Amino acid sequence: MLHIIKLIKNSSLKELYFFLFLIAYWFLIWSSIGVEYNSILHFGYNIQGHINFFRINTPLLFSIISCIFIFFKIFKIKKIKYYFNIIFLFYLYFFFQLIGLFLNKDIEITLGNTFLLILGIGTINIFLYLKIYNYENFSKVLLYVSLVFCAIFVFFIFISNINKMSEHLAYSTFYSISVPGDRLLDHAYPRTTGLSRLFAVVNIFLIAFYLKINPNKKKLAFFILIITSLFGTIIWGFQSRGTIICYFSALLIIIFLFKNENKSKFLNFFLIIILPILIFNGSSTIVKKLYFTYKYDVDINLDLPENERIELEKKIKQIENKSIYSNRFMKKNNISSGRVEIWQYVISNYDKKKIFGYGVQGDRFLLGKKYKTYGNNSSNVFVYFFVSGGYLSIFILILIILRILIILLKIYFQSRHEKIKESFIFKLCLMLTIFFLVRGLVENSYGLFSIDFLLFITSIFIIENLFNKSIRNTIY
Repeated sequence: MLHIIKLIKNSSLKELYFFLFLIAYWFLIWSSIGVEYNSILHFGYNIQGHINFFRINTPLLFSIISCIFIFFKIFKIKKIKYYFNIIFLFYLYFFFQLIGLFLNKDIEITLGNTFLLILGIGTINIFLYLKIYNYENFSKVLLYVSLVFCAIFVFFIFISNINKMSEHLAYSTFYSISVPGDRLLDHAYPRTTGLSRLFAVVNIFLIAFYLKINPNKKKLAFFILIITSLFGTIIWGFQSRGTIICYFSALLIIIFLFKNENKSKFLNFFLIIILPILIFNGSSTIVKKLYFTYKYDVDINLDLPENERIELEKKIKQIENKSIYSNRFMKKNNISSGRVEIWQYVISNYDKKKIFGYGVQGDRFLLGKKYKTYGNNSSNVFVYFFVSGGYLSIFILILIILRILIILLKIYFQSRHEKIKESFIFKLCLMLTIFFLVRGLVENSYGLFSIDFLLFITSIFIIENLFNKSIRNTIY
């Protein structure tokens, strides 16, 4: 906050207007997350419908206008070659998706099947604005604002489910906090994988902050550790295998690959990774016993109808018989949750003559008939890039990942980047980048406009510009 106040004091009126515009634009982009296509150009019949109308149509309008402005601006300054970077690669990817959609004769082009593409381009335009006006450092503010949005939603989820926590603990999992059919503002409620991802993202920020705290500030470190342990416990409790693998991958890299004594590394490994697991298993054991006793002594003895009594007894037996350590990681069957079957189906049914794929959300086009009731997304960023943008898009994805890995390796091994490597902002963006790169193996993730895309593109933009010395390695 102090850094932002200092920024305001030292900025001209023109810069302040520009920053306020970007913050408003960024807020609109984030507000469109989760809105379904049926709210486009439809004002709705109630207050929720009105809100959703503005949530989706306003950022769409901003995105279209920004494209026009960007076109004329680049044409005027004639510095196209200057922007050949990761941002440019995403522009190419979206362009190939658009071509694929135009060439797909089986799909009619509408705002309903192009709005994610428009919002994705609109997001990229924001970072191009920062490049054009040499305000790359402001991208850190966009990242912090994004994390605040995530934290607000996490707080909402936690508060709205706090009265159910004991029951979920008794079942040794929070996985059923979100179930199909749940609605939020008359739109689909985030599934468990999405909720656990938000908790993981917020905790990654807290852990990056914890690892940066001066050892002399023991009270602050202890306070942050308590919060991270709580979040870590909830993340483990969600039992979303994809999230846990991504989360642990990011944490292991940040704990073991950076400067620190071995003793400190193993202590952080225990406190940040092992302790939350022990807390969840221990508290689940205790709550299970208390919950069973309470339900048995109170509910069973109530004057309930016969069918309700039978249902309650079944529920109690299920709790009683369920092992505290029976989590989704331990299940032998369906380890991939059907993903391998989906990948095989998509690849085998892809029309190999389609150079540019099927267009935006092409996986839904291929999977729609077979997986109507199960789910119709490819759940893999490589498969999604290929299906939606064709052969050239998968090549673009490889270039993006290679570019990221080369930059990360140079920052890590070259001594002249030591200050960047040890900075808070780099470690935070590194963990987020690793998290979403791994998540891309089991979800569409940053392959289309989504929370993953917003956080991933912001993180890699910051890392790339830290490397290019366009961004300071300070917190702001």
